Amino acid sequence: MKDLILIAMMLALILFGYYIMAKVDRFIEENQRMVDDEIRNGMQKVRIAAENPMLLDSVSSALESCGKADGRVSFFLSTGRAGHILEKLLDEQVDIVLLTEEAGRQLDSQCLSFSIPYEQTVKPISVFGLSVDHLAEDGRICVVWKKNGGSKSRDRVLFILENEHCRLKCGYADYLN
Repeated sequence: MKDLILIAMMLALILFGYYIMAKVDRFIEENQRMVDDEIRNGMQKVRIAAENPMLLDSVSSALESCGKADGRVSFFLSTGRAGHILEKLLDEQVDIVLLTEEAGRQLDSQCLSFSIPYEQTVKPISVFGLSVDHLAEDGRICVVWKKNGGSKSRDRVLFILENEHCRLKCGYADYLN
């Protein structure tokens, strides 16, 4: 008698375990389907590395307008030494590199580039408790990308960077109006 109760309890436990595993399996399959749909629907990422955080700040308005125009683009921003981020560009770990004009002169033959103007903002800095105005400097940002490969989102960001900075900073706004 005890054996029959034990067998019935074991069968119930096995059936309950099978039911739970079937539910978990359906959940995992649905989750995987949703991830695949999101990838197919075009969630795209653009990895941008800059030699200096100030360079990222100067192109932030262009990146913001690109993000508003196409909500499916995500930006991953980073900074580092020029040589290191250029190596990452050649290894295709980064899509776009922003360099100062001096560092942009030492490019590999596998890279393409254009330069855009920028102006560093005037910010007061504190030295030994005294406020000192930091002078604004005009300079150029060298925008670098790898020749082969790439994506539509990377090309769209490059177009917006060139278009916005040339139109606003180079005087093309009067020409367009």
